[in-house]
Amino acid sequence: MQNAGSFLLLSLGLFLVCAVVTALEEKRQKRLFLSGLRGWLDSLFEQIYSYLGLKIHLLVRHTIKLSWYYSLHSALRAVMTILVRTYDRLELVFMDNRERAKVLRAEKRSITKNNHLTAIGEHKASTALTPAQKKKLRAKKLESD
Repeated sequence: MQNAGSFLLLSLGLFLVCAVVTALEEKRQKRLFLSGLRGWLDSLFEQIYSYLGLKIHLLVRHTIKLSWYYSLHSALRAVMTILVRTYDRLELVFMDNRERAKVLRAEKRSITKNNHLTAIGEHKASTALTPAQKKKLRAKKLESD
């Protein structure tokens, strides 16, 4: 416990010395000691700060851009998945409809193939003139000419 207390007092003392020196330097507008070394350290820290600031800015910008691209990619992938599923379902409906149409066409051919010609033949037979009517009609035509 004694080490922690002495460490705290030493830290507080150094902090106060730094605060007093900084206040005096600001009042006089110049450094009191080690001005060359401290100036070099200031420029070094400024370069490090600007370098890290640039890197952090680029990292944040890259992270935001990358997350935007991932979000866009995820949204487009979801749309594509929906389109593929819709296409698959429509293709199944289309193929089912095609099979139904084939069956209906086959039924229609089997029904109408004979019926149409048969209906014409039946109509012709039912409306045909008897031999007596044919003779009478022929005689009437010959008289009118």
